[in-house]
Amino acid sequence: MKKLSVFALSVITACAMMGCSENPHWCENCVDPEPGTPVIPGNPANPGNPSNPGNPSNPDNPSNPGNPSNPTNPTNPTNPVDTDIAPGCGDTDCTITPEADPALDTDSHKHNYSLRSMVINKAANCDDYREHLLDALAMRVANERFRYYNYCGMWYDDVNVAEPSAEPGSSDSKEDSAGEYTTTNVQEEGVDELDTVKNDGTYMYTIRGRQIHISKIWPVDDMKEVATIDRDELKSNNPNEHTWMYPYGIFLTDDKKLIDISQVETWSYDESNWYSHYRGVVSVRVFDVSAPENPKLLKSHQIEGQFEDARLIDNRLHLVSSAVPAYSWYDVYKISNEDIPGVPRFYNPCEEDDFDYDDWSDEDWENYYKKQDEWHAKSEENIEKYLPVIRAWLDKKYPTITDFNWPNYYDGENARPAVGCEDLYIPAMASQKDGFLLVSEFSGDNYGDYKASAITDSGWLVYASKKNLYVSSFSYNWYWFCEGDDCSKNYTHIHHFNLGDKSGEVQYVNSGEITGQAEDTFNYSEYNDHLRVVSSPTWGNSPMGHKLTVLDITTPKVMTETGSVEGFGKDERLYATRMFGDKGYVVTYRNTDPLFVFDLSNPADPKQVGELKINGYSSYIHPVGKDHLLTIGEDATDTGTVTGMKLDLYDVSDPAKPTRKYTVKINDEEWSSTGGSYGWSEALYNHHAFQYHAGSGLLAIPVNLEKWTYTNSWYDWNYKQFSGMFVYRVTPDTDFEFLGGVDHADLVPADEYRWWTSVDRSRFYFKTAGVYDKDAYIYTISRHGLKASNALKPDETFGVIQYEKTDDDW
Repeated sequence: MKKLSVFALSVITACAMMGCSENPHWCENCVDPEPGTPVIPGNPANPGNPSNPGNPSNPDNPSNPGNPSNPTNPTNPTNPVDTDIAPGCGDTDCTITPEADPALDTDSHKHNYSLRSMVINKAANCDDYREHLLDALAMRVANERFRYYNYCGMWYDDVNVAEPSAEPGSSDSKEDSAGEYTTTNVQEEGVDELDTVKNDGTYMYTIRGRQIHISKIWPVDDMKEVATIDRDELKSNNPNEHTWMYPYGIFLTDDKKLIDISQVETWSYDESNWYSHYRGVVSVRVFDVSAPENPKLLKSHQIEGQFEDARLIDNRLHLVSSAVPAYSWYDVYKISNEDIPGVPRFYNPCEEDDFDYDDWSDEDWENYYKKQDEWHAKSEENIEKYLPVIRAWLDKKYPTITDFNWPNYYDGENARPAVGCEDLYIPAMASQKDGFLLVSEFSGDNYGDYKASAITDSGWLVYASKKNLYVSSFSYNWYWFCEGDDCSKNYTHIHHFNLGDKSGEVQYVNSGEITGQAEDTFNYSEYNDHLRVVSSPTWGNSPMGHKLTVLDITTPKVMTETGSVEGFGKDERLYATRMFGDKGYVVTYRNTDPLFVFDLSNPADPKQVGELKINGYSSYIHPVGKDHLLTIGEDATDTGTVTGMKLDLYDVSDPAKPTRKYTVKINDEEWSSTGGSYGWSEALYNHHAFQYHAGSGLLAIPVNLEKWTYTNSWYDWNYKQFSGMFVYRVTPDTDFEFLGGVDHADLVPADEYRWWTSVDRSRFYFKTAGVYDKDAYIYTISRHGLKASNALKPDETFGVIQYEKTDDDW
């Protein structure tokens, strides 16, 4: 007989309650049930032949509720998956799945079912997805029943036991176009990111509320708003329905197409079941702005689901969204509380009227924690034990609950499935991931060509190079209900999609897994067919330090780890990461700010080669050439007390000996008994708010500062406030020079609070390319309007556009 892997043996244990013929889809490696255990007969699809080839699902309507699977075509006993008989099956002809992929053959995967989804296979047809959905639903019900409420000492009844591309944009030599200008600050050159502001040499497009403002900004003495695009057409015309809209951002293409992306949700109330009257879609609208004064709508797309992120590469739009199955979280909650034959329920002493832990003694608490540990262990044991029983019961009692709502794609008035069954990928083993993670591509002259690929998993963090797109998520231990030792075993799952060339299409490639959570797009970087990822075992200070992992993205099905370095920044929190070329930089912080330098030239042997410790921390790292880093962060005392924002310029020309070359405090007044200060910048957490022009050395960051003092009493205050954009000049050869600030307080209506002006984006413009000491301008954008100022003397204003106040509340 074949030798079974550790992973295969764990599946045999999990399937001990089911007979081999009862549910081969879940229990491909099975044993006879324990004596006295109720077995609920089912009629699942045969994993070797999951649907009757003579009666396949209608490919034009994959969610055919009248025939989700052929009930008259049970498992084909003559079509086994493999050849041996599993131990314990007696005379029954059971089947054994081939050994699991070596990348998954580890005991560490026992802690979380979702980790077993790393090998992903293409769906045979829509019925194949239905079977997966049933597996996932069973998993969710089991977790709802046994795991999610395991607090307060529950127990069971005894009865039922690169270089940044924010570099100058180019333009032609016409007098009505600037000679040089900056655009959105992005992570990877050539990979545009969704933002609230887009611009070319002459016009600027800004999102404010439900409107897109189109303004002519060059020449600077002829500034004016020329048009607005309203989103009212996205609102439901039904007076009984409510509409909520959130504008995520816009793209501006090289051929003057403006792409507007929003989340639109519509619902109406019904006392019987309000959830059935909810509809969420991602709206993609494409406008021709070749004549900005007269924008024309070319295409309107809608995809059912929730927006995650998007990228524009070579004028092709790649959009990531997620969708849920037909049943809701409330359905799962109700089902999990039903009486399931042969499956125990739990008892919670916290629900007793006389329960009051405020009166507990130390001994009571000790018993409580002991009981809770026992309950956790029992929970995991029962999930493994009763999962097959729950699945069979669901299949019998709720045969239509998995008649899924396939997410639709709407092109105007026409609707079709957002992805076909032939483009759907399903995890080899079941998990709670029962929805769709959809990667769509829009291309063509008017962006009317639509293609998509999807996997039945979840993900929300997106990173993209010019050729590949990655979507990742964290394991359940990231949430508040992590348990025992598993709290230190966090995992990040990464799904890899190839974007093809200009004539190609998006295609799922493989998936990967790393220990720890990588929760920021700058924690990822692709280089020479390898993905580098920086992760932390836990959120916050990590006693084990952090890890940098290198994955080979070319291996089939599962990305393989080629090398790693771990343990750096122990007892500190991860704050900033930047990797480009064969170098990597990581900042952690607790009391001081270690800047770690890594040599990533050898994927099999990444190395930490340098370290610099200074007070405070950096939260964003911006490359300046190949030998310098410009950062924004917070300064701190020797004991770690934060004292205000700062800017630093580091010299990393010698990786073994990084040095801080220049530094400046943005807010230099510390807290004291006679006053205080407050400072914040969106650039601390959003790189789109950080604008640096390497040629001129000009740097703009939004700043909100408040300082106050008092003399005689607590009510006698003296305030000094600023809310706007600060402008500096710094280069590798010149120290920080503060040039001044731009304030939008004069644009705030009289009936609104003028302190917080929400200036959050900026752009630098130069009349002549390469000439930076004159005719240099900075455009600053707030929700109130747009200003053009002298970049070298920011208090000089040349032009103003004030946005009309609108009611943005739908």
